[in-house]
Amino acid sequence: MVENIFAEFTRDTPAGLSALILGLVFLGFLFEKLPPAAVATAGAAAFLLLGYVTTEEVLEVFSNPAPITIAAMFILSSALVSTGVLDAASSYFVGLSERRGPIAIALLLLGAALASGLMNNTPLVIVLIPIISKMAQALKIASSRVLIPLSYMAILGGTLTLIGTSTNLLIDGVAQREGMEPMRMLELLPFGLVALVVGGLTLLLLGPRLLPAHMGSGEAIDDSATQFMSEVKILAPAGTEAETGSTGRPLSDFSALSKTRVLGILRGTERLKPEPELELHTNDLVIFHANQSELLTLRDHPNYLLGYFKTLLASADQ
Repeated sequence: MVENIFAEFTRDTPAGLSALILGLVFLGFLFEKLPPAAVATAGAAAFLLLGYVTTEEVLEVFSNPAPITIAAMFILSSALVSTGVLDAASSYFVGLSERRGPIAIALLLLGAALASGLMNNTPLVIVLIPIISKMAQALKIASSRVLIPLSYMAILGGTLTLIGTSTNLLIDGVAQREGMEPMRMLELLPFGLVALVVGGLTLLLLGPRLLPAHMGSGEAIDDSATQFMSEVKILAPAGTEAETGSTGRPLSDFSALSKTRVLGILRGTERLKPEPELELHTNDLVIFHANQSELLTLRDHPNYLLGYFKTLLASADQ
């Protein structure tokens, strides 16, 4: 009933009112007073309330495979970070920059473009920022001269495949809804290659002239190179109630993380040597060095309790 009243009220001026709502949504995105998700949801709710879209059309969005595919790409990107694949690649490129100079940066930018065709480019760029900043530091180049090329190459690389950018997936979903055939994975590749080559040459020719050369006081800080000492408590495997005894997992499973170095294991009052084949027991304390990304991975792992001593002290204070 409410929808019908608003629909009748706005029947004579649908274009002007819809343009006003879109303008308010864009202003919300621009000023960032509210989270983007809240702004977008408010705009969609306004169109639904005014009768410009029906409830059935709104619900059809959740049956569109494009948003699910986008969510799956974020999961894939997170998995590459958590498993240390991108962290290992960072170590390789930093070492390469010391041997090959600017060629290493060019290879990293090309790799970022190709990788963004297979995964979401936002987490990719976030991971690569400290890598390329350290490479620039090793070559005595201002990081401001390589960060914009990194972002642009990732964007251009996203045009190579159907899953390279979320907009491709959304357009494909709309096309299928209109009765068109679905796009193939590499159908956009010829156009994407042209955009990538032209964009890359533009950055190569105009970048040195137009990009600023600001040296930030904190740009030499690289989170991936900063090591922290911490400890984790080994928890019982999921689905078991055993408070002690072997978990069946060797220490090598824990130290497989690329930047983790185990210093020792405390089992009750006994200190054990960190041998790779040593089986971890429930309530063991593993003391180790790791960088920030590895700590975040361990924090979210169901079999480990990160910062056990800190948790113990906090509970004692309460």
